[in-house]
Amino acid sequence: LQEIKALTFEHKGKFYLAKDQILGSEDLFRQFEPDAVELLRKWKQQMDPDGLLSSAAAQRIGLLPSILDK
Repeated sequence: LQEIKALTFEHKGKFYLAKDQILGSEDLFRQFEPDAVELLRKWKQQMDPDGLLSSAAAQRIGLLPSILDK
């Protein structure tokens, strides 16, 4: 699986986050621009400050740090 990830990133490919099970938090910024990730995190915090809406995938890749910190 690590080889598949490496090849995908090497060739500027993307993973479908809703179906992915192999990405970790270190991979999030390899797929998306840091500004886009931060914008999504801020939007999520504004729209769901209590962290009620989440998924295991979002937590695994570190997309929702406020939930991970609780």
